[in-house]
Amino acid sequence: MFEVDSHPLITSQHQATLWTLRSKTLRHPFHITGVYSSPASGDPNIPGDAHAKAQQVRDMFQCLAEHNIESSTEVHLTVGDFNSHIGTEQENHITP
Repeated sequence: MFEVDSHPLITSQHQATLWTLRSKTLRHPFHITGVYSSPASGDPNIPGDAHAKAQQVRDMFQCLAEHNIESSTEVHLTVGDFNSHIGTEQENHITP
């Protein structure tokens, strides 16, 4: 049995949630970051749109880097779909 703490990190076109699992059977917490990213190239007919979309991707990766847990004792996995061009809806099982 696990105790799970959920921390939504990004709730936009891109989604990321950090889950921390704890258990009496685990010596140290186990961290999983689930990511759903839908990068878009932007609309060249809208001034600044391509730059704005690129900035969203940079912001997403910066957020993931800032919340990465580097530890010699705690495992941290970052998993997900980093190139989801067909998804257009919020994945409710990732971001509440």
